[in-house]
Amino acid sequence: MEKLNSEIKRCLICMDVHPVMEVRIQESIKIESTEIDYFAEYIYCRNTDFYLETEELMRANQLRARDAYNKNNQSLEPRELTEV
Repeated sequence: MEKLNSEIKRCLICMDVHPVMEVRIQESIKIESTEIDYFAEYIYCRNTDFYLETEELMRANQLRARDAYNKNNQSLEPRELTEV
């Protein structure tokens, strides 16, 4: 787990005020029978040892997984398609 940043605020997981961290974790997902490794970002609560994926993080993590899949299959990444 790589710590990206930390901010003292009300935690959406435990509802206490404490340092809430945004973290990056290596994940793997199976897409079309291919195991793909990528880095996903989550909100982490030390008090509960629980990870939260907000809607915004979920979208970003899905894009990271697709990018990793395309890179693995030597396809254009979604970001590259918009540049073409």
